[in-house]
Formats: sequence, structure tokens, C-alpha cells
Amino acid sequence: GYHSLTVRNCIIRQSGTGSTSSAMLLSGGVNMTIDNNTISTHSTSSRGMWINYTNSSFFTNNTVNITGTGTAVEADFSYFNRYVYNTLNTSGSNAEVLHLDGDSHHNNVTFNTIWSTGGRGIYVDGADNNSVVGNIIFTAGSATHGYAIYLVSAINNTIQENNATATGNGGSFAMATVTINNVILNNNFSAGDAWEMVDTTGSARVNHLIYNNTYGEIKWTDNSSNGTLTDMDLNITNGLGFGFGKNLDIINNSVALNTSGMNMTVYLNTTANISFFGITQYATAPQVFRLGNHSLNSTDTVSVGTDC
Repeated sequence: GYHSLTVRNCIIRQSGTGSTSSAMLLSGGVNMTIDNNTISTHSTSSRGMWINYTNSSFFTNNTVNITGTGTAVEADFSYFNRYVYNTLNTSGSNAEVLHLDGDSHHNNVTFNTIWSTGGRGIYVDGADNNSVVGNIIFTAGSATHGYAIYLVSAINNTIQENNATATGNGGSFAMATVTINNVILNNNFSAGDAWEMVDTTGSARVNHLIYNNTYGEIKWTDNSSNGTLTDMDLNITNGLGFGFGKNLDIINNSVALNTSGMNMTVYLNTTANISFFGITQYATAPQVFRLGNHSLNSTDTVSVGTDC
């Protein structure tokens, strides 16, 4: 492998075929910089960038276009890498955009733009302790190949402040098999006619769904699992998606959840811990009111709501 190698401002094209064919292959490298390159493939099952046993490297401002059924960026057994401000596109059926695979741990995937008309967006498979933050993701594939973000056998990952949209019949976020102790924080999920969140991990797998800001926090819980959520399926029925300003609001002294826009037969209909931040201290204890319908008007909540 190579150490401290820089590849910058290059145009790289690949036309070979097969699962080992790649426009760029990095193997055994450390402290590499891959910056502002345009990378493309035009064949079946190939990769734009294949990052194999490569650690502590920086991938930024690259544009990767895949027209076959391959993967834009695949990382295998690679640690402590940063993928920042890249634009990654795939157009083939069942293609994948960014795939953290094979024990690729402690990576940062941040502020990328990810687009797939036939496959998954970000796929974390057997990879732990990664941060997926602030990405814009769009997918239009079918079923499991259409998930915008997909965690499989993934542990201790942080999925935070992403805008994930799925227009096919997949979903914007999904978890499967032994996926445990992941934090799903402040994301915007939108899935049209599909489900915003799909959780098939089973009741023994605990993950954390949280929304917070300077005004407060809502954290879904499940009393059967000692206070953490074990199933976070979510199906939005009004077409607005789910996140801040999308059937969920946390504003000054109020938390509003629009359950009329959700399929409440699924498991997100559980207990939630609600916290308020920065409340003015009064001589007497403040009152907490619950309003049965969705409203951002605190006056309505106090005048019509029920004293908890």
C-alpha cells in the first residue's frame, strides 16, 4: 500500500467488467487524500472507488458517476476515513452509492450529496462506530434496494441530521438483523407511499430515536426494554415525511406530534420521554398540558388541553 499519497483534480474513467473492476482501487494505504476528482464507470458490477484496508484518509469534493449496477464508493476493512462533500450518483438497477462493508469502523460520512435512481443510498453492513451526518440522500429503487439509509448488523453508529428521501417502494431508513445501539438523531425522512422507517431487527435489538434542539427533546421509549425503543417502524400517511417541520415540532415550551398523519398501528406508538430546556424558573411549579390534536399554538394547549 501507499502512505500519504494525494490524488487531486483527475478525470478517471473505467469500462471493464466484473466485481473486482474499479475506476480507482486503494488498498493498504494510510493518510491518503483523494480530492476533487471526477470518476466514472460504464459497466456491470464495477466500482467507482474501492477502498480496501485503507485507513485515516480523506475523500472530499469528488464526483463519482456509475451507470452500471455497481457501487460508487465501497469501503472494506477500512478505518478512520472521512468522506466529506462528495457527489455520488448511480443509475443502474440495484446499484449502491456508498457502502461501508466488512468491518469498516470509525468512519465519518458527512455533507455528501447521494443520488440513486435504482439502488440504495448509504449502506452500512457489518460496520460499527461510524458517523453519518448531514448528508442529502435521494433514492428511487424498489424494496430493500431502494432504502436511502440501510443498517445491517451495524452497532454503535450515529445517523444524524440527514435529509433522506425515497420515492420508490423501499423506504427512507431501515435496519435489519443484529443492528444494536445506534442513535437516530434529528433526521428528516420522506418516503412517499413507502414507509419512512422500517425496523426488522426484532424486539431484542435496542436502538435510539431522538429529536432535540435548544427548546427541548423527545426520545421514544419502550417500557419492556428498560426505557429504550426496540421497534421503530413508522409509516407517514399524509405525504409530509417525518422530522422537524414534518409532523414533528419542538418550539418554545411545546412539543407537537401530528399523529393524524401517521399509521398509528405500528410500533412508534409507544411511550416517549419529553424534556423542555431553558424554562423560566417560577415561584410555583409549572403546569404541563396535553392537547389531543396537533397544534403549534401554546394558548390553545393551555386553554383546551388536559392538565397532566
